[in-house]
Amino acid sequence: MIDLNISSVALVPENPTFNTAHDPLKVYCNDGSFYIIKSNHTNDYFFDYGYFNEFISTFLLNLWEIKTPEISVVNLDTDFLSNLGLENKYQPQYFGKPCFGSKFVKNPEDFLYTSFNSVPTLPRYYSNLIDFLKIGLFDLWACNTDRSPNHSNLLIGNSNCKEIYAIDHYNCFNGEHYKKLISSHQLCKSKSILNTVLLKKIFKKHEHFDFENYFKTSIKACEDNFDDILSTIRD
Repeated sequence: MIDLNISSVALVPENPTFNTAHDPLKVYCNDGSFYIIKSNHTNDYFFDYGYFNEFISTFLLNLWEIKTPEISVVNLDTDFLSNLGLENKYQPQYFGKPCFGSKFVKNPEDFLYTSFNSVPTLPRYYSNLIDFLKIGLFDLWACNTDRSPNHSNLLIGNSNCKEIYAIDHYNCFNGEHYKKLISSHQLCKSKSILNTVLLKKIFKKHEHFDFENYFKTSIKACEDNFDDILSTIRD
């Protein structure tokens, strides 16, 4: 059984907006955690494919044993927005619907895309260095056009040790409809982070790892659980 948490916004902190795509908003919820939320920008819950791709991709990443922030369905009382003086794009009509919430990673740093190809030595401070390769394989399978050598969509968490987190999967499956588990398109070589200097160095360090078996086993787990994932999100 796959579970999906539901949270309610207790307050909206100062400076809650980000200058990024899909108009995310930082909020504090009744479970005692900060979340970055994204709204459904349509009048039909099942029409905004990217909104659902965020939920679906998180469940799939967990099956691939890739670190990604915890998620929740977040309900926001639109009265919170009325006195904040936010830009018009933060419409109550959108945020009044259940939102996708990604739990805020403590002490986050953006992983700079320039680090993919400017690494004289292999970094030793990540506790999950092999996850770079797992993320690259996941992106190939899911045709995730949201991540590339020029746009990492990776966060570095610094709670007890440095850990890499995969974030933002709005355009997984090549931006196609959420009902498709596997995209009919393929991620071209130049768009894959596997083709970067950093990941080639990491691969040399982890050549003993059975990537073929990992790839096949992860895909099988997704196929076995996909119907359950969709049912959980729809409910």
